Amino acid sequence: MAPREISFATGLPLYIFTQKQTRDALGIPYRRVQKFIRLDRAEVMAWAQRWLQNTKDLGIEVTTAPGDQYRTLQQALASLPV
Repeated sequence: MAPREISFATGLPLYIFTQKQTRDALGIPYRRVQKFIRLDRAEVMAWAQRWLQNTKDLGIEVTTAPGDQYRTLQQALASLPV
């Protein structure tokens, strides 16, 4: 899938999939096909599950403030249907 499609499917921000530094820092699995970035939905969902499990293992809890209009990456990953 293209970054835009995977962003739409997961509800995560597009920049996470399009910016190389962010992809590498977060360890997002991707493939380069010529000059294009392609992502596998199953691999991305497995990555999200591992990322969320690692945060839980470290004792980091996902909380939201009642008036917040913005989500953190952690909140976005926690809301994925994994």
